[in-house]
Amino acid sequence: MATFVIDNEALKKGWGAEGQYWFSFIDYSIVEDFDLMHIEVPENIEKEEFFRLKDIIPYANVKRYELAKAYIDTLDNKKIKLKFDSLENEEIVEYFWKYFHIYPDLFDGFGDFQTEYLLNVVKNWCGKHNINYTVKL
Repeated sequence: MATFVIDNEALKKGWGAEGQYWFSFIDYSIVEDFDLMHIEVPENIEKEEFFRLKDIIPYANVKRYELAKAYIDTLDNKKIKLKFDSLENEEIVEYFWKYFHIYPDLFDGFGDFQTEYLLNVVKNWCGKHNINYTVKL
């Protein structure tokens, strides 16, 4: 049985733009969108649906505002949480980095949190698509 290896590179690709990375069931690899450009998609079918027929699905993807919001939710600081609750998705990332620099002590654990968050997203994605995986970080 094929096994997908979740390593640092696989986690890093979870930050790609939506639709930038795809997963191939053929060889359990992550494929970049420009590697798929040579595949001619018939006009009467959506690209994603066509790729599914070719055993290629969109790879796990994390939006930066999701990660920032998830981290802020772990903080024991009602004032900051309240501020972030009032922000739109686009503003969350901007304010996150401002607060990151203003209150560095609140962000000491961010690196570990980011890795764990991405790992959980990719593991859940694998489970959703019945992909056998192993973690090698």
